Amino acid sequence: MRAKMRRFSQALEVHGSYLYNRGFAMWHWSEHTPFRSRSSDRPPSVVTDELYRLGTFVFVGKHAPPSSFDPVRVLQDFDTLLPIYEYVESDDRTEPPALSERGPFVFTPDAQADTSQPPTATSQARKPGETIVCYAHRKMQQALKRELIGEGAEVGTEHPDGNGRYIDLVARRDEAFEFYEIKSGPSPRLCIREALGQLLEYGYWGDGVQPARLIVVGERPIDSEAEAYLAGLRHKFQLPIHYRHVGVPVA
Repeated sequence: MRAKMRRFSQALEVHGSYLYNRGFAMWHWSEHTPFRSRSSDRPPSVVTDELYRLGTFVFVGKHAPPSSFDPVRVLQDFDTLLPIYEYVESDDRTEPPALSERGPFVFTPDAQADTSQPPTATSQARKPGETIVCYAHRKMQQALKRELIGEGAEVGTEHPDGNGRYIDLVARRDEAFEFYEIKSGPSPRLCIREALGQLLEYGYWGDGVQPARLIVVGERPIDSEAEAYLAGLRHKFQLPIHYRHVGVPVA
């Protein structure tokens, strides 16, 4: 099982952010805790060393009350997870799986503006506590999409990057592309730290299209230190990196 767990961990390291943005959570249960209890939910990520032991079960999935069970949604989620399952069960594959088709970058704008307003949060009572699932990322994505469409851009959300991953949002203005990575961190510095590596990979890995701008999106307005940092990256390394504040009103 250790080899399978390593592959599971590798897949989550690559795709954890994407799964989290689509509503998936990670938790574990262990017989080694005082009350044989389940952990709280967390974003899908690498499996830490202390979980590599018998009597511990690691999960990635979603919560839903029985009254709202939707078999079509469940099958769609299984489709999302299938490449990870196949990778975990494989013996000879060394590269983490792609969750989208690899190939040339082909811009596909969304069919229409999404005017849905997801709830701020849902809660489901569980023992020993309560699970809270936030929709901050989804709300920021839709708010940004509406802003960009209002500015005259074409927009595609959860857009394939051509290398098996998904970009939070791609905008096209006058045949030039902008790649946006959304983070809900408590400060611009943390948002930039988390988003920068992903944006560089989307923009420069392989032979895909090179965007005119790479944009970190955060809930907090940018401060002078973060602005100076990005200006330094633009000047010293010619990186077209920028920050955009998207405020989401609290429902």
